[in-house]
Amino acid sequence: MHSREYFGRALRHTRFFRLHVRDAQGNLTQSVVCKLGELSSVLDEATRYDKFANRLPPAATPRKVRVQRWGAAGDAGVFYQLASGYDENVFSILHDGSRIVETINELKRMMDPWARGQERRHFSDIRRIEISDADFAYVRGELNFDWIGSLENQMVQTSWSCTHGDLHGANILVDQKSMPILIDFGDMSDGPATRDPITLELSALFHVDGPMKGSGWPGDSASSVFLDINTYLKNCPSPEFVKACRTWADARSVSKREILAVAYAYLVRQPKYPDTDKDLIRGLLQGVRVAFERT
Repeated sequence: MHSREYFGRALRHTRFFRLHVRDAQGNLTQSVVCKLGELSSVLDEATRYDKFANRLPPAATPRKVRVQRWGAAGDAGVFYQLASGYDENVFSILHDGSRIVETINELKRMMDPWARGQERRHFSDIRRIEISDADFAYVRGELNFDWIGSLENQMVQTSWSCTHGDLHGANILVDQKSMPILIDFGDMSDGPATRDPITLELSALFHVDGPMKGSGWPGDSASSVFLDINTYLKNCPSPEFVKACRTWADARSVSKREILAVAYAYLVRQPKYPDTDKDLIRGLLQGVRVAFERT
């Protein structure tokens, strides 16, 4: 287990592991993904898997094998059986243009059954899915934008559905045929249908293992992120990846403003982590504001 500083508090995190079970002759008999952590967190994930993941095609997720809740004091584990061959993830193939597009297109197809109907929501409602009011108060002071209050009060029409909720590139395993499978189900919930593709796109810049983190891109083009995609993608390390995520988001959204609200919610959550690029966050948030004013 490990901990991380979050607003001065040390939090215990759950962790994922890959297990390969072999027989006496060394033959692989079973490949397992397991999540270990506090009992309440593990049980919550197992419940969310049963409620949400089972609505997806069988190939979209591994099969839950068991929840081990005894023998480790206050910790527990949930185990999923994984087909062999899922040795890469979206982050590791991000710069392989043809493979990454194929993988994201397949993700879109797999997750389409989650789409439901439409709901009208405030920016603040969508933001609360990512960060609570209490934590947002701290973040808001750090960002120091005088326009955030008015944006929080804006309403947008959204396409509402089930969502993975933490669809960064390391949570999507990929096999040699570019077929994806989802792991880590602890944040599955109802939300805007564009939450997953926008999270995936931005995770390449902000996740601790994001391949484009610290690349210097998008630099001064950050403010054009949702206004002029061609300007935004200038010097992008993986334009095919960004375009595929954005195409997926466009297909799931009711309007451009839904995408902006989801991106806003993701971005204002990032300052709570001490290792994020605050200037990049501010630049992209300015891009959200400018695009909202022009749509």
